[in-house]
Order: sequence, then C-alpha cells, then structure tokens
Amino acid sequence: MSVITGIKSSVSRLPAFPAERLNLSHRLGLVVFDSFGLADVVALIDLLCAANAIEQRASGFKRLYMPVLLSESGGTVASASGMHVATERLPPPRGQRLRIVFVAGGVGAATLEASPRLCQWLRDQHELGVMIVPIAEGRRLIEAAGLFVKSAGEQRTAFAAAMAMIAADLGELVAARCLELHGPAQTEAPAEPEVLRPVARTRVTEQILASARWLETHHEQPVSIADAAHAVAMSERNFLRRFKLELGMTPSDYLLGVRLRRSCKLLTETDLPIDKIARRCGIGDGGRLAKIFRKHLARSPGEYRAGTRARTVAPQRFNRSPVQ
Repeated sequence: MSVITGIKSSVSRLPAFPAERLNLSHRLGLVVFDSFGLADVVALIDLLCAANAIEQRASGFKRLYMPVLLSESGGTVASASGMHVATERLPPPRGQRLRIVFVAGGVGAATLEASPRLCQWLRDQHELGVMIVPIAEGRRLIEAAGLFVKSAGEQRTAFAAAMAMIAADLGELVAARCLELHGPAQTEAPAEPEVLRPVARTRVTEQILASARWLETHHEQPVSIADAAHAVAMSERNFLRRFKLELGMTPSDYLLGVRLRRSCKLLTETDLPIDKIARRCGIGDGGRLAKIFRKHLARSPGEYRAGTRARTVAPQRFNRSPVQ
C-alpha cells in the first residue's frame, strides 16, 4: 500500500485488513503525477480512514477502504508543495479491481501532457465500470482520455462521491460522523436537506448503528418500533432509550429523516411523479409528502424540484462517455 512519505498519514496507522473481509472492490485508486495538488488527496484519504475507524469501533471490521496512490511509472512523485509520495504503478486493467478512481488536480493537472498510456488506462477502467472522478483540475486529464466530464454545475465533487459511497456502504450515520470530522469548511449547497439528521456522537454502539442501518434499508416499507427493536434483539423500551441517548433523536424521527432525504434525491435526479416518489420512500402518497415538505422545508415537493434543478442547470460538454 502506498503511504505519503514524511507525513503522518492516517493510512499508515490502520491495522491489517482481515482476510475474510478482503474485497478488491474496496481498493480506491488516486492517480497522481508531478506537481499534483496534495491537500485534496490527503483530505480524501483522511475521510476514508475516518470511515474505516468508525466502522472498526462499531463492528470490529478493519480497513474497509484501501486508498492506493497510483502513477504512470510508479515510485516517488513530487507534489506541487514539494512533498514526495510513494506510489504504485498503474495496475493492469484486468488486475486487482478498483472501485473508484480519483484523478488528482493541482498545477500539474493544468500543465501535464496526458500520455497515451494514462489515457488508455482511464478508458479501460471506465469500460470495466469503474467510476472515474476528477479532483478539481483533474477533469482535464479525464477529458484528454476522451471521457465525458459533467460541467461544474452538474459534476459530483470527489468529496461528495466519497461521501455517497460511505453512506451507501456504511449508512448515513457513519457518513454524518465522517462529515463532522472531515467535512470541508465550505461546500456547495446540498440537494438534500439537513433537517432531521442524527447527532453523530463520538461513540455509537454496534446495536444502535445496526438499527440505524436497518431503518435505512427498510425505509420503503411500513416499519414499527417493535420491528426495529426486534431486528437488533432489544426490548422496545431499551431500544427507544438507547437510540435517543446515542443519536439524539427517536427512531421515528430518524426514519422520517431518511425518507425525506431519499425523496429529495428522487425529486432532484428523476422525473418520477410525486405520488410515486412518496410510495417509493415509504411515505404513502403525494399529499402526505407535501405536508412533510411544508413542515420541514417550507415548500412543496414541486417547488423543491424546480429550485434544485434551476441551480444545477449547466451546458453539457461533448465528449464520448459520462463520468461522475
């Protein structure tokens, strides 16, 4: 595994990944080159390591995410700040599978002449279904490979892509804690509301973390407190007390928050009718969804959809294949 030379990187402090949990899809590539932007790369690694640490404390699993620094030739690469990093050579397309490839930005990305080998490697990864995500100026190298990069208004940032992956894998609670620990000082206005988000405590027990994930997984279905308590082998009374103590809200409020955020996501990213969105998110019908939106967001679902789309409309670029 690559480590940042001379820096106390949190990657190097992680314990070994247990063989029974090893999944090559959790290898995450970060492509770097001379004069790349170091700060953004370190921030991403720290975010992933925070997710590893939280998951380890909760369930005992270690190093779910394995960030790997990659360069065209391997070896030591100098960042724009003068710090050197140790990298691995770009792996063969059919070698160890990467789940995501982040392409670094910085001064080097703006001036680098993308080599045919790097361009072909990026295309090969994309053909294999690997998500290719630029970090700032890294979009230039992706475009040089002939891959379509969404315009700035539409493009998911590297940080947002990593957060979405953590939320999908480990649940919104872990993602909320990672955001609290390593979120950027300034971020673009999110499409999803911040209302009804859990208070991400430093220590959440395995049972409550599992119950939060269970609620997220079953948010489309009718769910009772008894169901949620039974799923984690707790009495209803103890479950309610512990959940409120550790997350700062009731299970019902947590579930409502999950449903509300999923509704916002579907309103922003799809053209589904509001009634269908309400049913898919376990809310019932469009009338009930409208009441929830007015209470928590002070607008109707239709107004929310129109507002978020107006903020993200931007001209598309022409290249051949879509990349995040």
